[in-house]
Amino acid sequence: MEDKKFRKPKIEYPILMKDPYVSKWILNFAEKLRQARLKILNDFLNFLNTDKEEKDKKTPEILILEHLEDIRQKNPLNQTQIGKKQLKLFYEYLLLQPKMSKNSAIQYVYSKLMSFWARNNIPIKLEKGEKPTMGKGIKDKVMRKTSENEEERGRKIKDKKAIFKKVRDTLKTVRDKAILLCKLSTGIDDVDLFNLKIRDFKDGYDIDLGVCYITGQRQKPHGNPIFQAIFNIEACELIKIYLTERKYLSQKHNEKLTEKKRINDNSFLFASNKNPFNKIKPTAFADNIRTACKTLNIENLTPKYLRHWTISVLKSGGIPKEIVKRIVGHKGDISSEYTQLFDDEEEFVEELSDKINLITSLGNGNIKYANLEDKLNKLKDISSEKDLEIKELKNTMNEMKVDLDFLLDTTKKMTTFMNENKVIEKAIKEKQKGDKIFITKEIKTSIEKKLKAIMKTCPICNKTFKPRTSNQIYDKKSCARVAKQNNNHK
Repeated sequence: MEDKKFRKPKIEYPILMKDPYVSKWILNFAEKLRQARLKILNDFLNFLNTDKEEKDKKTPEILILEHLEDIRQKNPLNQTQIGKKQLKLFYEYLLLQPKMSKNSAIQYVYSKLMSFWARNNIPIKLEKGEKPTMGKGIKDKVMRKTSENEEERGRKIKDKKAIFKKVRDTLKTVRDKAILLCKLSTGIDDVDLFNLKIRDFKDGYDIDLGVCYITGQRQKPHGNPIFQAIFNIEACELIKIYLTERKYLSQKHNEKLTEKKRINDNSFLFASNKNPFNKIKPTAFADNIRTACKTLNIENLTPKYLRHWTISVLKSGGIPKEIVKRIVGHKGDISSEYTQLFDDEEEFVEELSDKINLITSLGNGNIKYANLEDKLNKLKDISSEKDLEIKELKNTMNEMKVDLDFLLDTTKKMTTFMNENKVIEKAIKEKQKGDKIFITKEIKTSIEKKLKAIMKTCPICNKTFKPRTSNQIYDKKSCARVAKQNNNHK
C-alpha cells in the first residue's frame, strides 16, 4: 500500500450541532474553520461544566440567554457581566496549559469564541483595557525591545540583522534566501509574494539603481488593499541568480519542453524546488525557516515576524507611517500630501530606494556575492550553450523533416506506380488468355503501351506473342517450337 498523508480524524459534535444558536454561528464558515470553532466552544463548555451535576450544566442556549438577561437589566448595578467573567476565567485556564501561548489564548477567547455571541446579535462589549494585550515570548521580547537611546536602538537592529544573516546562510536553496530578503525589504505577506509573476520583476527592475518596484493587490477576505514596495539590491541580485538557476534546472528537468511548459514571463516568480514549472506551496518557506531556526536554536522567528520587523525598522528609519502602510499593504485613507508620490512610479523609487537599501540590507555575511556572481555567469554560459544546442537540434530536425517529407512523397509515388504495374500485368495476362476484363481508360492506355513494348509478331505466321528472350530468332523451327509452348501462337 502507498503511504498516505496523515490527517487528523474529523470530530463530530452532534449535540452542539442541534443547538440553533450554534448553527447560526457556524453557518458561513468553511469546514476547517467550523471544526476549529466547535472544538473551542466544546472546550469552553467542558471548562464551565467541570464538577457540575447534569441539571446544572451549561449549554450554548443557556450561555446566550444568560448574557441576554444580564444586558437587559435597566439598573447597571444589577448587571453581573457574566459573559465577560466566563471568558476571563477560560482565558486564565488556557494560560495554564503547557502548550498554549498567551497570543493563542487571546485569539481563542477574545476573537473566535466571542464571535459566538456576536453572530447571534448580542455581542459581549469589552471596555478599553479589558482585553489582554498580545504577549511576547522571552526571546521575542528581547528581539523586539526598543530603547529611547538611538545608539541602543541601532545596536538592537544590528543584533537582529546578525540573526537574519545566520538564518539566510543556513537556508539551503537560493530561492529561500531570495524570499527572505524580499520579505525583509518589503514586508509583503507570503501569499502576496508568491502570487507575483516573472514579468512583475522584469517590468519593475531598474538597471541603474539595482532595485525592483513591485505593486499589486493583497489577498484579503474583506477588501484587497494595494501595496507598493521595493525589493532592495540584495534581494534583486539573488532573484536574478535564482531565475538563471531555475531556467537551467527546467531544461535539465525536461529537454522536450512544449510552449505551455516553458518558463516565460507569465510563470510565477517563485516555484517549487521539485518541479520548476509549479507554483511554490504556501507553507514551503515557513517550513524551511522553521527548520533553519531549529538548527540555529532560534525561537519566535516566523514569516509574520519578518513582516512586523520590516514595518518597525521602516518607521524608525524615518519613513512616514502613511508610506509604510502603502508599502506593506495596510488599509487606510491617503492624504493629498502623498497622492502624487504613490501615482508616480519613478518618483516613488527615487525617493525611497536609497532609504530602503540602507535600512533593510543585511550585508554579505558568510555569503560572498562575488562567488554568487561567478555562479551566475557560469549558469549563463551553460544556459547559452544549451540554447545553441537547442537551435542546432531544431535546424537538424527541420532538415530531417524536409528529407522525411521527400521520402514520404517518393514512397507514395512508388507505391502508386507499383500498384498500377500490378494491375497492368494482371490485365496483360487476362488479355493473353482471351478473357474480358473491366478497367479504366487510363489503365487501358497504359496496358496498350505496355503490350506494344513487350509483344512481338512472328515473321513466319504473323501471330503476336510474348518472346522468352529479347534476342529470339524467328524461323520455321522456332515458330514450331514456340507454337508448342504458347497456345496463342499456332
